Amino acid sequence: MKWVTSLAVAAVLTLNAAPAVGQGIMAGWVNASADITQNDQDVDTGTRNGFTAGVVFGRQSGIIGFRTEALYTQKGFSAGSGDAKVTVKPAYIDVPVMLKVDFQIVRAYAGPQVSFRVACSVDGALPSNPINPGTGESCSDDVEFFDFGFKGGIGAKVLFLTIDLVGTMGTKNFATLDKDTLKAKNRTIALVAGVALP
Repeated sequence: MKWVTSLAVAAVLTLNAAPAVGQGIMAGWVNASADITQNDQDVDTGTRNGFTAGVVFGRQSGIIGFRTEALYTQKGFSAGSGDAKVTVKPAYIDVPVMLKVDFQIVRAYAGPQVSFRVACSVDGALPSNPINPGTGESCSDDVEFFDFGFKGGIGAKVLFLTIDLVGTMGTKNFATLDKDTLKAKNRTIALVAGVALP
């Protein structure tokens, strides 16, 4: 974790020293999933479609800079099928701090991300967890409030319009129950469009 702290400090120093290159807003589609194991055995899960939206800030010196975001992001996963299907639907505020390489039109970025759960509901029913379909039962007690991982992306900017393909990989177990045997980590792939503001 020391290198994460060092990166954050370097980002602050660079942001203060380098000229601002702008800010923007972005929104798009998210395909979320979870890497889940129980007793070291993989658990089959499906994906959940959602959305992400928020603001972007960046500073740059030459082609190297830093990019940070504050995004509302829907994550989660599905399990089972048919009448015995459940979808876990947490939502987070994601705050990544990323190193960016920007060639004016094309850019790439990557770095650590902290996330804070702001909502969580479950739809559907499983025999082992009988929840009435469509009731939106809360799962806040089953999903950790804080998450940590990494984010990376590639994108392009034409005039004031942007488009990016991004992915995140959680490294922290978000399950609160049976932590000794159950390991669950968030994953997302997103396609987002944005507007660069002056």
